[in-house]
Amino acid sequence: SPTLLSQLRLFYLKESGELSNPYSLVIRKVNVVLDSSDGAYFKYYLAPDDRPDERNLGGVNLDLVKQLYPLTLHGTYRYYHDDWGIDAHTLDSALFYELESGWRLTGGLRFYDQSEALFYKGHDQEDFYFDEQGYATADERLSAFSSVTYKLGAETPFYGDWKWRVNLATQHQTTGLDMSWLTLGVTYAL
Repeated sequence: SPTLLSQLRLFYLKESGELSNPYSLVIRKVNVVLDSSDGAYFKYYLAPDDRPDERNLGGVNLDLVKQLYPLTLHGTYRYYHDDWGIDAHTLDSALFYELESGWRLTGGLRFYDQSEALFYKGHDQEDFYFDEQGYATADERLSAFSSVTYKLGAETPFYGDWKWRVNLATQHQTTGLDMSWLTLGVTYAL
């Protein structure tokens, strides 16, 4: 309609090659048997991150934009799945407010939730040692986590079709990572 826009997109991607992280290490555990009378003990050693050389992923995006002048509402839902065992859901919203002076104010909220990869173990887990064989990673980006992001911004024309833009955002993840960022930019409308 003149005030509502929606879009549904499906996506699929196949990655292949070296997908392991060469800068990440895991702790492997080997069961060592000396002889039948002494029993067994474990030996631990550092080993490189080891992931499959192929990854198939896909999902769906649903976008909605509704104009209620001077407000415009944006909403997006995204579902992601891959054959490493990760399922993720993203819900993103934004509100744009147009002022008569040419300023545009923005605000938004983003929720994200994902499950962990089949071969992930984190240091916070009780048994975070990997067997000698099999894929292994301790990369928190492949762990189960959730995050919430808050966004604020402003944009104003300053010369013809040129506009200044400033955005501030802060994010909290359940992994303990908290971050904030500020972006400044200039845009030109063709």
